[in-house]
Amino acid sequence: MAKRFDRNAKRGGNELSRIGFVADEVLTEEQRDMLQAADENGAPNRNLLMVLAHRPELMRGFFQLWQDTFLRGVLDHRLKEIVRVKIAAMYSCGY
Repeated sequence: MAKRFDRNAKRGGNELSRIGFVADEVLTEEQRDMLQAADENGAPNRNLLMVLAHRPELMRGFFQLWQDTFLRGVLDHRLKEIVRVKIAAMYSCGY
């Protein structure tokens, strides 16, 4: 198995790299609208969107993909959520 690169190895630390959230005052109106929609729908995760806001095109693309995949489509949203929970349980995923 290949050894995984550890960017903290030179410093001797085990901490994870962190990317901070974009400050609320620099969010565009479009980004605020996406965050509001995420809050109303309960997903996608607001913290993830606040990190993606560093690159507005990534935030927009991810948000559109999420909307198309999770909130639209042929299957009912409730059924999709049941499937997600079942898959998470099968793989012992607590998130």
